Amino acid sequence: MKTSVIMPAYRASAYISQALRSALDELAPDDEVIVVDDASPDDIQAIVEQMGDARIRYRRLPRNGGAAAARNEGLAMAGGDLIQFLDDDDLWVPGRQAVALGLMATPSVAIVSGWVEHFLSPEMPSQARQRYVLPPPQAAVLCGSTAIRRGLLERVGDFDTSLVSGEFIDLASRLMATQAGWARSDALFLRRRIHGGNHTLSTSGHSAYLAVVRAHLQRQRGRA
Repeated sequence: MKTSVIMPAYRASAYISQALRSALDELAPDDEVIVVDDASPDDIQAIVEQMGDARIRYRRLPRNGGAAAARNEGLAMAGGDLIQFLDDDDLWVPGRQAVALGLMATPSVAIVSGWVEHFLSPEMPSQARQRYVLPPPQAAVLCGSTAIRRGLLERVGDFDTSLVSGEFIDLASRLMATQAGWARSDALFLRRRIHGGNHTLSTSGHSAYLAVVRAHLQRQRGRA
């Protein structure tokens, strides 16, 4: 089963090499990582070329459209049967791919998700680090902690580009509505980097998430 990993990239120069390496170390020779440069002001293409790995495919968008639009572009390019996502500042965990493929060997399983561990980026100053109380590793349905069959994604449609944040919560809500087979692993899948600039920790991100959650609850009530 060929895997396509989709990575939207914007202002990614600090961490993208580590993120890419964490995924490439897990992938087979025929798999691919699609880096969608969301019109970033830093030279992401040069970093990708320095990696020297033919499994990386690079596409630069003509204008900044946000993570949802970048992921949709990656989906349109993907040649894999299994779609996974990785943000440009996070890390896959060794062994993740073997667990995902093992669970996907069951034909009725269309989605696999695993646990997430948050960590403070090493370069954060001590004063900034004191602001965060990290949760323990836990099961979480995040974009970077799931693997999804391409056919199911084609059924539910693309990411909603009108959303500033919470676009994966919206997608996950639509995936759940299909009642497709979902295998939840106890294995750690993702290390999520906290570096102070995370979009989802911002005030605007919180309000956008609330809008998505309200829409999800409305869909749930409509099916009741």
